[in-house]
Amino acid sequence: MIQDPDEVLAGIDEDVRRAERRMAAQAQLVETMGQLRGIATDRGRDITVEVDTSGAITVLKLTDRATALGGTKLAPEILRIVTEARGNLQEQMLASAQELLGEDDPALGALRAEVEDHRERQERAAGFHGEGLRVDGPRLGGPSQGGPRLGGPR
Repeated sequence: MIQDPDEVLAGIDEDVRRAERRMAAQAQLVETMGQLRGIATDRGRDITVEVDTSGAITVLKLTDRATALGGTKLAPEILRIVTEARGNLQEQMLASAQELLGEDDPALGALRAEVEDHRERQERAAGFHGEGLRVDGPRLGGPSQGGPRLGGPR
């Protein structure tokens, strides 16, 4: 069946407009991703970690109570909170990508898989390591109430 040339041109124009909208959304996504920070804090608020989009630690806050644990007990707690902060960042990245590109964008598949893989590893690690340490009463360890706090642009 032969198509009307005007319909073909209209379809091409729509494809171009769609591609331009996607490119603009991707540019916005790159800018947004650069501003995201993943933040996690233990339940007792003795350890706080912030990571940037590369996963590098940009903030590490320890209370005197946390440092009193000594290196042997504190190190694994810090690593656990770093992992939570990175997971928090991945969740934010996925949410931003879904918002800017749309739920059905094919580029989201790999990011969704990475976030799900991270969640599964965290759940397995939580089961293996227990629920955290205790320091003179209040519990040190485990995510703060409601899970890790979301970190926004600073």
